[in-house]
Amino acid sequence: MMDVIIRSWDRFQSKSGMQKAGVVSAITIGSLVAYNIRWKYLLGGRGGARKLPFVKREAGTASDIKLISVVLLPGMWHTPSCYEELQICLAKEGFTSYAVDFVPGERFHLRGASMKQLIADLEYTLEDIPAPYILMGHSQGGLVVQGALQHSSDTSIRKNTEGIVMMASFPLGHPTPIRLFMDDLGTYYSILFGKIMNARFAKKLNLLPTTDEKSPELSTFIQKLLKAPPEGRITMSLATTGKTSTTPSSSSSSPLDIPALILSPKQDALCDPTTLRQAFDERFSNATHVLIPNQGHAFRDPGWQTTMIPPLVKWLEDRVPDVI
Repeated sequence: MMDVIIRSWDRFQSKSGMQKAGVVSAITIGSLVAYNIRWKYLLGGRGGARKLPFVKREAGTASDIKLISVVLLPGMWHTPSCYEELQICLAKEGFTSYAVDFVPGERFHLRGASMKQLIADLEYTLEDIPAPYILMGHSQGGLVVQGALQHSSDTSIRKNTEGIVMMASFPLGHPTPIRLFMDDLGTYYSILFGKIMNARFAKKLNLLPTTDEKSPELSTFIQKLLKAPPEGRITMSLATTGKTSTTPSSSSSSPLDIPALILSPKQDALCDPTTLRQAFDERFSNATHVLIPNQGHAFRDPGWQTTMIPPLVKWLEDRVPDVI
């Protein structure tokens, strides 16, 4: 074996510079494709899908435990720990929630493949979560929610979903909001490396300019985003085209009649609610829009518990099915 390696290396060394570059390029592309295919997933699970980990928080001491599951799907660079306080708030109101982890960085993405894989993973994962449920997606997680409803081969998702919540998300197929930041070096860094460049850019994407990101709570939040593995399975892959290859245009598909709550931070730098409302209404005929004041994209600015939680809980309570 060692002789084969030595001979191969000698042949490589004898090639011209251009030939060497071609060999290296072929190996690199082949490795990325093989990594994306993830052969080990084809040997287990269900058709290559895997069950995603999630953090479950049981309903608290509320007098009326709600018989519906709230499934939280994260935004880019967010993990279940980023939604711990939200889960605590929901538990106090009687809701059991499940914060799913997309396991960022697990696979290199190719255009059009990421959404299909995540939908398959979500289908498989929901088998372990009691139905009925509310699918609640923050930012990029909202794209997965919409993709699952529109393109899932598992009809039980549509049957068991009592409603959806879009938190600072944008309509699937709509031009990606990352285009708004094409004048910032941080955007190109994220597209190239799949990570957030620094605390400045993390704040620009997620918080209000007036928020003190150095406070203990927000400093911890920012550090979680900076330490997250390379991300960008969906949003960054749309940065050049603005739409997915698997998503029909709104003109070629009928609006979904499932109840939808569109929770929009009024000062969201990424997803401007004033420009996205019509696009959401074209996709969801039963949409309720709520503007949350004094909040940026991450819903982490001071006061979010008092401005965002009440309208969310009221809408969720209306979705709880009657017990017969």
